[in-house]
Amino acid sequence: MAIDLSTFLQQVSPLQEQAVAPAIQSLEAGIPTVRQSFAAKRSSLESQRPQMEARYQNLLSEIGRREQEDVTQTQTTTSREFGRRGIPLSSGIFEQTLGEKLSPIRRRYAGLATETGLERESSLSGLANQLGALPIEEQGALQDIQGRIAGLRATSQQTALSQALALMEQARARAQSEAGQQSLLDFFKTQQQQQDGGGVGQDDFTPET
Repeated sequence: MAIDLSTFLQQVSPLQEQAVAPAIQSLEAGIPTVRQSFAAKRSSLESQRPQMEARYQNLLSEIGRREQEDVTQTQTTTSREFGRRGIPLSSGIFEQTLGEKLSPIRRRYAGLATETGLERESSLSGLANQLGALPIEEQGALQDIQGRIAGLRATSQQTALSQALALMEQARARAQSEAGQQSLLDFFKTQQQQQDGGGVGQDDFTPET
């Protein structure tokens, strides 16, 4: 087996992927839940619009009804007062007096109607803002899940790389050790062969007398 990084990565990468697979599957399973949650929230907010409009319309109608009641009551009371005094209702003083009494009533109810109308617009605007923010919030929640998944995968790859590097260094060290041992054995074998060869030559040599 060649001692290179890719060889060891092929060995350890699947193991690391298996280690983080349950966590990734759990995060991926949460994506439909997030989408369903935002869909339900969107539906709830959208259903509030007609209810809100109806509520404020009822308030405006009630303001108008009460104003009319106060105007009618003031007209009746003023007419009776002038009748007791013997002043004809067609006189200018009656119209002036009635106008003076009705003016604050109309101002009060006009203010209430304006305030209610502003509250209505503010509430509808706030509702619209919430609806407009939902897609951004949903996208952020989904991106958070995707980011966590990417983080798990990156950590898995980094761990696999570290393990592959460690295994490669161990294999190289082992190979170097084995090569050194073999070289030493070859050296001693050569030396032994040389010694054995030299011994045979000396035994056969006979000095002259």
